[in-house]
Amino acid sequence: MYVSQLSKKAQLIIKTRILTDLLNDGIPFPEANDLVHDAMDSKLYDIDEHFNNQEIKNLLLI
Repeated sequence: MYVSQLSKKAQLIIKTRILTDLLNDGIPFPEANDLVHDAMDSKLYDIDEHFNNQEIKNLLLI
């Protein structure tokens, strides 16, 4: 499943989580922000690889 298949609210939650993870890994904000947008725009970000089953089910309810 890809981010583009989710509601806008769920997409925002995922973007926030990715950005937080990147910042926690020490990547500077401008670069991290670009990486998040690239992942969303290219539709390459596979939710199944980064979220567990319950988290995905919760996102589908949003």
